[in-house]
Amino acid sequence: MNAKYKMPNAIVGHVWLAEKNCEEVLIKHNKHALFRGVRSKPLTSSHPNDELPKGPGSMHDGAWKNGLSILPEYNLSFDLRIPYWHLYEAAQVISELPQLSAVLNHTGFLWDRSPKGLSAWRHAMKVISQCPNVSLKLSELGLKDAE
Repeated sequence: MNAKYKMPNAIVGHVWLAEKNCEEVLIKHNKHALFRGVRSKPLTSSHPNDELPKGPGSMHDGAWKNGLSILPEYNLSFDLRIPYWHLYEAAQVISELPQLSAVLNHTGFLWDRSPKGLSAWRHAMKVISQCPNVSLKLSELGLKDAE
């Protein structure tokens, strides 16, 4: 398809970053000329008032962080798909990896459009915007479960 139509021109694939075979999978994916990055959602809480996950697959998981740290070695970006209340911890993790090019997906998932929710989202977006290696993907501007 790419050879004929020049589309797609890049592929962002999935890799379980916390798995022991993460680098092996990355190497296999990277054999494809269009492979440019990874999208792998860390474990997140479903509500801003819930306790932040600390277990396997979360942004606090050493194995997950190790998988994330491998991406710059292969010149791969990371598509970050998390709700806004996790942007603080994401900023901390990403600031520790200045070589990593990260793309915040879905505009930080602005699900709560109440005045309080908008204020919290704006503050979290200001925090993540301080990371010079983070770009923003303008997408998912619709409301989750909206009527």
